[in-house]
Amino acid sequence: MSNYGFFIKNELGATIFDAENPIYVLYEQGSGTCTYPGSGNVKNYQVVFATPLQYPPLIAIRPTNNYGPIFLQMIDRDIDSSLYTGFYITMSNDPETGTSFDWKAFKIAKEQEIDEYGIRLKNKNGLLVYDSSYNAVVVLATTKVSVSGSYQDVSHSGIISPYYILSPTGVKVYDAGDYWVSEFMGIQYLSSTSVRIGWTGICGLYEVSSALDSNPEYDLVLIR
Repeated sequence: MSNYGFFIKNELGATIFDAENPIYVLYEQGSGTCTYPGSGNVKNYQVVFATPLQYPPLIAIRPTNNYGPIFLQMIDRDIDSSLYTGFYITMSNDPETGTSFDWKAFKIAKEQEIDEYGIRLKNKNGLLVYDSSYNAVVVLATTKVSVSGSYQDVSHSGIISPYYILSPTGVKVYDAGDYWVSEFMGIQYLSSTSVRIGWTGICGLYEVSSALDSNPEYDLVLIR
């Protein structure tokens, strides 16, 4: 951030907008359901953007029932064009009942079409960083989550039904005897003011030489 120019800080002193850096704005949103088909398979919910994006999107998810954890598996990128074409969401291998969720995809504001009227700000390079017509991402709260066992419950009293971003992606692989199991860190619905952050298993056969366990401290970001 520059030491001069236009910028906005919140009550905690954190900069939430400055005229040098573009913001993320809503691009697409929707809802879906992941259903485990059984037999060791994984059901991915895929979103394909109407128009591919030049820069990586920001994806937020909001589970709406508690049948099983879901996680953002990957953001899809076209190898030939290097454009971001969509993303995948995956659920646990148990239970077979579908997990429903809402999702939002945000893109960098400089890719956003602007209205004819309103307030606009550009940086020193002439790039648009803000337009008053933007539906910008709003961060409601952030919290640190440490999962020492299988899961950790997180409450956010006063913030109703937000969307969630969990970072970084946690993964572990271990020997289950006849096969290897991979698990990812996912989000499960508990109530409109609480979620469960925990490991969700994806079973399969793996040719690996040793176990892998990545269990860092996570940032859970609540947005609308």
